[in-house]
Order: sequence, then C-alpha cells, then structure tokens
Amino acid sequence: MLKISWLVSGLLLSSAVTAVPQPVLWHEGNKDIRGATQRYSYHEAFIEWQTPMGDWYDSAGSYLGDLPFSRLTVQQDSDNWLSWDLTAMLQQLPPQQELALLLRLQPDSAGYVLATSKERNYKLAPSLVLEYQNGSRKRISAAMDSYLDTSTHRSLGQRKTIKIAEQNHAIIGFTLPDATPHQLKSAKLELHRERQSGSPTIGVYLLQQPALDQPAYPSSLAGQSIFTEDFSQSNWEANWHDLASYSRTSRVQAPARSKEQYALKVSFSTQKNVALNISLYTKKLLGAEPDSLFFEYDLYLDKNWLQGDGGGKFPGFAGTYGRAGWGGRKADGTNGWSARGQFLSAIDSDDDLKGLTPLGSYLYLTGSAQSHGEVHPWRQRGSKLQRERWYKISQQLTLNTPGKADGELLVWIDEQLVLHRTDLNFRTIAELKIERLWFNFYHGGADKPQHDMDLYISNIRVARP
Repeated sequence: MLKISWLVSGLLLSSAVTAVPQPVLWHEGNKDIRGATQRYSYHEAFIEWQTPMGDWYDSAGSYLGDLPFSRLTVQQDSDNWLSWDLTAMLQQLPPQQELALLLRLQPDSAGYVLATSKERNYKLAPSLVLEYQNGSRKRISAAMDSYLDTSTHRSLGQRKTIKIAEQNHAIIGFTLPDATPHQLKSAKLELHRERQSGSPTIGVYLLQQPALDQPAYPSSLAGQSIFTEDFSQSNWEANWHDLASYSRTSRVQAPARSKEQYALKVSFSTQKNVALNISLYTKKLLGAEPDSLFFEYDLYLDKNWLQGDGGGKFPGFAGTYGRAGWGGRKADGTNGWSARGQFLSAIDSDDDLKGLTPLGSYLYLTGSAQSHGEVHPWRQRGSKLQRERWYKISQQLTLNTPGKADGELLVWIDEQLVLHRTDLNFRTIAELKIERLWFNFYHGGADKPQHDMDLYISNIRVARP
C-alpha cells in the first residue's frame, strides 16, 4: 500500500512519505464529450487514471486504501435517503472550492445499490447537507456524478442512475460554498436509493491521486549536451542524417522570440502525411549505440495548428534497424522497437481545456497485443498544449534488461514531470540499442491532415545519462 504524509488542520495523518495527493482532473461526460471511464478520468482530454477504475485516498492517508472516511451498510428496509457522515472529513480538509468523492463497496461486501443521478431528477441528485455553527443549513447538489464500469469503455455520466457494486465505483463532484471548515457543525452525503441487491457496505473516499513530481528534471544533465541544434546556421542539415526529400521545412526567425533566435518551421499539408523525417544516429554521435539517452527540444504550435480530429507522431527514440518498430512492423524483442512522441486530437470540451492538443508516447513494445504501436497518453494537465506558445519537451529513455520488463521512460514538459514508466519491454536481446533519435513529424495513421498547419522546433539538446 502506498502511504503518504499530508498535513490537515495541523494533524499529520501518516509518517511514511512517498507521495502527495493531488486533485483528479475528471469530467462526467455527455453526448458530445467523452468523460470518465474505467481507463480515463477524462477521455476527451486523454487523461488516464493512475490506476484503472479510479484513484482514491482513504482516511489513513493511504492511496487505494480500505479505510473509508464514512461507511454505511444499506439494509433492505432502510430509508430511501442513504446518508454518510462526512463531518470529520470536511473539518480536517483545508478550504477548497471543489470536493470529489469516490464510493465503492467495502472488501468482503456484496450486492449493489442504484442511486438517482442528477440527470434523472435534480431534486433527488446526490447532495451534501451542510450545517454551520451559526445554525444555517445548505443543501448542495452534485455538480457532476457518474460511475465506472469494468465492462465498458464508454463514459456513463448521462445515465439516470449511478451504480455502486463490486465492478462499479461511483464518482461525485461538488462545488463548495466559501464558508471555512471550522465553521462547519455537520456534513452529510445523501444519495436517493432506487434499487438494491443484498446488503452492501459502501465506503466514501477522496477522489485523489499521487502527485507525479519525481524524478525531478535533470537540469545538470541537460547542460552536458553532446549535440545541440538551434538552427542559427544556414547549413544546419549537415549535422543530421537521412533528411527525407519530401520534408516541408524552412529555417526562420523563431516566432515570439528575439530576432537573434531561429527555429525550423515544419509544415503539414492536406496532401501528405509526413511533414519532416530526419534522424540523429547515435553511433555517429557517440561512437557506439547506448542503452540510455536524454534529449529535449522546444516546440511551438502555430495558430493554424490542429483544430479538431487528428493525431500523429512527434520526435522520440528508435532502434528499428530497418526491420521493425514502425508502420505495422511488429516488434518481437529481436527485430526492432521505437518510442516516438504522439499528438492526439484537439480537445473539444466545455472547460478551459478546449482546443488544447494532448501529447503522449507511441511505443512499439515486445509482447504487445497491437500489430502497430501502442498509444500511451501523458496524463498530466501540463501535457495538453495551447497554440502560439513555446514549450520545452524533455525525454529520457533507458532500455530494459533483456528478459525483464524494466525499461524506463521519463518525460518532462517545461521541467514538470508528465510521464514516468518503469515497466517497458523493448527487447529480449542486448544487441538492440538506441540506434537513433527520430525526429518524425507525421499525421496519421493513414489519414492526412484536414487543413494546412505549422509548428516550429528549436534548441535541440542531446545528452548521455
């Protein structure tokens, strides 16, 4: 069990410090927006749960712990308004605008409860009933309610009921009033029961996840570059390898930067999938192919960048050796692999993420069920990029020990960690190495861009950990 230390109203709830809770970015979903599912907390934004079927902390400060802040055994003959006492929880929490809860069956419990959602009847929606020391009382209806189901990949936030069962976790969000917690006399969570089976015991937990902030950005490593490229030289191509003739690039003054700074403009057209294909071969840089490598580059998405559906490849690592690891050439551990970046469809939502471009990794792994690569979105909010702004994208890869799934991939955006994987299997033989850095800007799949669009790259740095 992952333990954390968090200071709430002066109380240290746990002494084993390994992670800090942070809010989960989630959406209930609707007919236009893909919301919370068993895999995603916010599918439209490609934000995954850290653990499938939801992230939570218990009253002891344990991630995915089993000690709820409040529990209720729902008897068949109980009142249809089910109530959990959350007074102690809300009095301990620091002041906050949003409260997100996860409800789940307790271990060794059985049965299910169907409760009315706000989509059926707002008056019967999940509610917080708050009483204050001055005698005032407020009933706050849920701002969002939904449930997760192991049997579907669809979001269920528009259902008329929310289900709590062994394979179903309910998630509920409230917008809290401005009153401070110490003014609170009592707090109850109320759900209106429609149907049940058995006598399930249901616990209430905080919908939170561990902060992703370690390992820290390796600033000292980034300063020990074995290769740099800022496109200040007109013959920049001489430093690179295998520039594809069909690439659409031009060396220009970097937008939104001083006149002395340059960038490479990369242009996508509706006629081609590829905008740029070029490599840096590690053997030519280092004299031998390494098992571990770091690189970073600055990225600027122009105002005409992806406006809707689409997706494709961004720069990353590769050991394809002309055999496998791209274009549906399946990796088997002996023939090749790749770990390119990935961009996904622009977010179409009703919040401040609308229009942003999610990023991720596109991996050809040994033993994958996919004949093509696997998409692994970077789940943090900071990995959703806006247009007309520079970002620094840093990646570090260490290949796995042959025979073990212990490959490590780290990604930082503007020095903030957005991905850390330590379970990757790229190879079964030591002969496969990091053959090259692959600057591949590609739209698709097979679909070409729906409109012309541009991006800019600059300040490329490569270092050996």
